[in-house]
Amino acid sequence: RCLSVGGHGEACIDLGNNGLTSLPDEIFRLKRLKTLDLSINSFTELPARIGDLTTLENLVLQRNPFREIPSSYSNLTRLNLLSVYGSNISSLPEFLSNFAQLNTLYAGRSQLSRLPDSIGRLRRLKKLYLNEAQQLQRLPSSIANCSALSIIELAGTSVTNVSALQGRSIYISFSHTPLSPMPNATVLYKPGTAAKCFDVRDCGCSCTRPPCPRVVTCVGGRGSPPIILAAV
Repeated sequence: RCLSVGGHGEACIDLGNNGLTSLPDEIFRLKRLKTLDLSINSFTELPARIGDLTTLENLVLQRNPFREIPSSYSNLTRLNLLSVYGSNISSLPEFLSNFAQLNTLYAGRSQLSRLPDSIGRLRRLKKLYLNEAQQLQRLPSSIANCSALSIIELAGTSVTNVSALQGRSIYISFSHTPLSPMPNATVLYKPGTAAKCFDVRDCGCSCTRPPCPRVVTCVGGRGSPPIILAAV
């Protein structure tokens, strides 16, 4: 467990799995706090004063029953990692774009039904985990502007509109995601890009072993063709 203040002014507090519904005032006096882990507690409402902890770089809120993120969190402009995994949140706030340093976002296994258009302003976002967000059906077209995105996990969602990512070298997992509404041919990789891989297991048909006959994949390495994913 991380419950320490480092010699260089770095602070990490882990209060996970304690049944908490509120935080002691002492937490808000830690003006150099870098990491706050509140996972596996009982927060139905998140403490608004967390928004005063403007030095935070990692905020872990996963597996709490809250439904929204307070507007005061728009002040957390140094966040590198945010996790709302396993919460009851149905949408992420438009001020998500304030998190310009955000590298990793966990929002899976939640009630998430939409992503804000402002997500496209997260130019440093590399990893987006949306797995098991069963209400999520579409990605906003602005996600094409997330130029650093290298991993997007869509397993267990109903998302099929991935054409906004066409021409990008990205790992995309579709495990347990139905592919039938996809276009007949969606080419997501251009020649000359660094080819990576698709996970196309359990994609909603009678096939039980990959590669699924409804999906054509071409995994290319150095000097090889680009990866192509197509529903056939």
